[in-house]
Amino acid sequence: MKKSTAAFIGGLIGGFIKLLIDQVTFGAHTSNVDTVGTFSGFLFGRGTDVLTWIVYIIGVGVISLIISLLVSTEFIKNYFYSGLIIGVTWWGVMNIIFSISGITTPTWSMGIGSFIINLISHLVLGIVLTQTISTLHKMEVS
Repeated sequence: MKKSTAAFIGGLIGGFIKLLIDQVTFGAHTSNVDTVGTFSGFLFGRGTDVLTWIVYIIGVGVISLIISLLVSTEFIKNYFYSGLIIGVTWWGVMNIIFSISGITTPTWSMGIGSFIINLISHLVLGIVLTQTISTLHKMEVS
């Protein structure tokens, strides 16, 4: 399987898991990060949470595809460490964009629970992404 296709699939899986972590912790009042609420209000208005989940997950898949074009296959071979690096980078870039644009509050200023949980969900996303690329791309190479 091509690396970009594997990355898109990894992004879909990782995006779903990340969104699930964010929403469960928001619902449990452990984190103030309401990804679905923020995107739903920004993109569609309230009441379209299912559509927001779909758009978010596909968006993460597309961003993952772009990331796969920017990083080498050699970098992804150790998927755990490369996933941590990609996850932290993704989290940092996202928060910088939020900070500069004013779209929403960056997670680093939403309290310690939000900071830690959102960072962890991005680390999980990065690891799932690189592990999927590594596994599916090896299937084509071997």
